[in-house]
Amino acid sequence: MLSRSETETIRAALSYWRDEIAGHDDLARRYLGTLDVEPLARKQFEPLIQSFLWSKLRYIAVDEETGQLAPRLLSELELHNGAGGPQILTVVVR
Repeated sequence: MLSRSETETIRAALSYWRDEIAGHDDLARRYLGTLDVEPLARKQFEPLIQSFLWSKLRYIAVDEETGQLAPRLLSELELHNGAGGPQILTVVVR
């Protein structure tokens, strides 16, 4: 489950990557590991960064046995009261 603090950290990391690593493909590939993907170009980062800035986080429980998603999102009260069990999926809504 991602918290707002964690999504802000992701946004900051994307901003750092855009400012310091984008455009240096050899360096970027080192961080991408074995993924066979092309690193994003600098201009591709802004929409991604903005999506984290203006997004809303919602949460949904995942059934541990079946892996099925619950039929509805958890309310803030349910989330804070520990409803949904140990497996909760974060949904980023733009």
